[in-house]
Amino acid sequence: MVHTPTVGQACREFAHIFGQSRGLYITPEYRGVVGELLDKLVWSVDAARLAANSARCRAHDDGVNPRTGRAAARKETVMSKAQEFSEETFQSEVLESSKPVLVDFYADWCAPCRVQGPIVDKLAGEYEGRAKIGKVDVDAQPELAGRYRVRSIPTLLVFKDGEVVDQLVGTQSRETVTATLDAQFTA
Repeated sequence: MVHTPTVGQACREFAHIFGQSRGLYITPEYRGVVGELLDKLVWSVDAARLAANSARCRAHDDGVNPRTGRAAARKETVMSKAQEFSEETFQSEVLESSKPVLVDFYADWCAPCRVQGPIVDKLAGEYEGRAKIGKVDVDAQPELAGRYRVRSIPTLLVFKDGEVVDQLVGTQSRETVTATLDAQFTA
């Protein structure tokens, strides 16, 4: 294991070596006092930096840009509007729907699914009333994933009149998903 000395320890060692190179003897007590003072100085500086960073973070959380002091632009938080489909609800919500339905087959542990998820959630809000958008957790609903031969996730299936009319495998851009879904309104 590598030992990383504190600033005080390094300064004590430096004082000892510096004193020896000059033919001086620096007592251990003096080296200890110098080291402790420098340690306190470093801790004080670190505490001041931490306090300044905390103040900047609080100001940013309050909606103030810490550099300019002006109101910072708020980022829109994506609320999950995509429905969760299960074996029990799939028939009525997806297959019997009069609107096109986009179903995202995903898993919580899947990194590409975590990229795709916010895109699907945002589209759910945008297409509200025109199309249904939902998700199926393949770990919780393996029968559904098997029935639609989902071999890779994320997989997006578009249903219309109870049939799969389009399929997208892998992480897709918002534009690609939108174009795929919009095609169902013109068809």
